[in-house]
Amino acid sequence: MKRFRAGVFGRAAATYDQVGEPLAALLGRQLVEMAGIGDGDSVLDVACGRGAVLIPAAETVGSSGRVIGIDLAAEMVELAGDELRRRGLENAEARVADGERLDGFADGEFDCVACGFAIFFFPDPAGALAEFRRVLRPGGTVAISTWGKDDPRHAWYPALLEQFDVNVRMMTTPFDEAGQLAEALTTAGFEAIKTERERHVVRIPDPETWWRWALSAGARAHIEALDPPARERFKRSAFKRLRETYDDEPIEMATDVLFTVGHAPRG
Repeated sequence: MKRFRAGVFGRAAATYDQVGEPLAALLGRQLVEMAGIGDGDSVLDVACGRGAVLIPAAETVGSSGRVIGIDLAAEMVELAGDELRRRGLENAEARVADGERLDGFADGEFDCVACGFAIFFFPDPAGALAEFRRVLRPGGTVAISTWGKDDPRHAWYPALLEQFDVNVRMMTTPFDEAGQLAEALTTAGFEAIKTERERHVVRIPDPETWWRWALSAGARAHIEALDPPARERFKRSAFKRLRETYDDEPIEMATDVLFTVGHAPRG
């Protein structure tokens, strides 16, 4: 399952958060702010992707701080490393590693563990949260972002997947309701947990851009599950649904973002 998901995102890496508005980068910076990351902090960014959290965290901790990003997709890690070098951020690095098995890090090594829009992909999220707590110092911060419920205007999409018999599941546990992740963090031993909800709108100008956007993220797995003729029929059906929903106007997908922050016990 992990290899499959890493492969999907590895193939999507070149265009990930590059089609339409760079939403991951915007929300990554917000997660850094909500985590209260400060000068001199040590930060672990789990499932770093192309650096949506990694880069603003590195800029925030300064030369006396340290940020390590890890991801299972080597292509994502390579692109994140390229961006760090381009920006001259020598206090940060990106590595290929498993967020559920943080064997390469010591107990209490970090002031903050961040995870942007990835915990729902983990086969064992409870195990991952236990590892997050282990590598945090006493009183350290965990900061996680997840998506809320899907825009009801896109109810046609799961129906279309069913019509085409696409049974690929990327998410293990969606954590799309505020209390779900807080409960999981409490079970993992975190405390003082708070969740903030924000509404964001993804704007895409036309169906062709929507298709490229879908291929740049987790929906790529659905498309790749179809053989070429079925994929073309799926694309035509999706475009038809988009035109019916938006009447040839720009596509808008409203979604809630849940930012959840907690702390390891101090003693």
